[in-house]
Amino acid sequence: MKNECRCGLLTKNMEKKYYEILFITTFIVGIISLIMPWGQRTTIPIQMFLGNGSPKNLAGEWIVFMCLAIYLSAACMKNGIWDRKLKPNFKTNAIASVIAGTALGVIWFVISYQNYHNFIGSIMTGVFMFVCTGGLCLAALVVSSLIYKKRVEKLEKVDEDSMCDE
Repeated sequence: MKNECRCGLLTKNMEKKYYEILFITTFIVGIISLIMPWGQRTTIPIQMFLGNGSPKNLAGEWIVFMCLAIYLSAACMKNGIWDRKLKPNFKTNAIASVIAGTALGVIWFVISYQNYHNFIGSIMTGVFMFVCTGGLCLAALVVSSLIYKKRVEKLEKVDEDSMCDE
C-alpha cells in the first residue's frame, strides 16, 4: 500500500515540477519576444518557406530557440521528467527520429526544387537530409534516454533512502 501511495505522490510531484519548468520557459519566451524587435514570434520554418531563410535572417531566432530547448531539456532531465505518454525506449526514439527526418527531408526537397528545378537533385537532397536528421535525432534521443534512466534511478534511490529514514 505504501508503494502505491508513494508512486502516486511521485507522479504528482513530477507533474508539478513539469508545470513549473513549462511556466518558467513560457515566461522566458514571452520576455524575449517583447525584447526582440525583429519578430521572435516568426518561426524558422515559415521564414524558410517564404524564401527568407538565409542564415543571417535566422541566426537570432535560432540562438534563442536552441537556448530555450537546452534549458527545457536540462531542467526536465534534472527532475526526472521524460514525457507523459511516450516511453524512453529505442522504438519510440526511432519513430520520433523517422518523423523528424521525414519532415526535414520534405522541407529540403521543396526548397531545393524551388531553387534549382532539378527533380533528381532535389530527391537526393531530401534523402540526405532525412538520413542526417534522422540519424542525429536518433543519436540524441538515445543518449538523452540513457541519461534520463540513470537520473531516474538516482532520484528513486534518494527517495527510497529518505523514505527509510522516516
